[in-house]
Amino acid sequence: MDFMQQNLETNTTVSKTSNALAYVRVFLYMALGLAISCGISIGLPSLFYYFMSLNPEVGFYSWIAIFAVSSIAQIFLIFLVNTKAIRGKTVGTWVSYILYAVCMGILMSVFFMFDSGVALPTFATAFGVTCLAFLVMALIGFLTKGNLNIFANIGLGLLFGGAMLVFANFMLMLFMPATYGTWTWLDWVITFVMLIAILLITAYDMNRFKNDLNSGFIQNDSLFVYYAFNFYCDFIYILIRIFIVLYASRR
Repeated sequence: MDFMQQNLETNTTVSKTSNALAYVRVFLYMALGLAISCGISIGLPSLFYYFMSLNPEVGFYSWIAIFAVSSIAQIFLIFLVNTKAIRGKTVGTWVSYILYAVCMGILMSVFFMFDSGVALPTFATAFGVTCLAFLVMALIGFLTKGNLNIFANIGLGLLFGGAMLVFANFMLMLFMPATYGTWTWLDWVITFVMLIAILLITAYDMNRFKNDLNSGFIQNDSLFVYYAFNFYCDFIYILIRIFIVLYASRR
């Protein structure tokens, strides 16, 4: 009896240690993606400024072309990360994830192209606020028993509503440009709707990861990369929205 009890306690300890290492693993993968995106977003403008100093027209249009290609590539890379992870293709999942992080870094470089004096300190502040917001929502997802499907449903609904507002805002700017400045009340509404949606989805993603890990569903590295990709996207999208809010306020 004592042997069985000791064996049970040993298995429980091993399980807890294994789960703890799993969290460390997935967040290290997430940190890698963040490092790639943030590094490229801050460093790329300097490279393009150098090329524009040699040939302004070629340098500028090269940046526009790379920006456009990255925007389109992200759509396909999201699909690839999901399909490769489901099929257990670890290398394919990693390649898709890294390429997505590179493309996101290129897109985020627009923040630092024209006003780095304000953008850099604002980005640093936004990054710190994002870390806090992500941690709070991740803890909610981790500590909640059962599932948080309701958060996912509300978050997706808000994202859809935000997309409709983006379209409405674009149409208003297109047909009534004289009534719009550089930043309008509708821009604020869109930003906060999208931010709330992503925060809710962050809690849902953490809750889903916890449940899948506890159930033994996550067995191969491709699924760890998949969840790291989800957390990476949550963090980046929160970061972008908070950066926009802070930058608009300072401007």
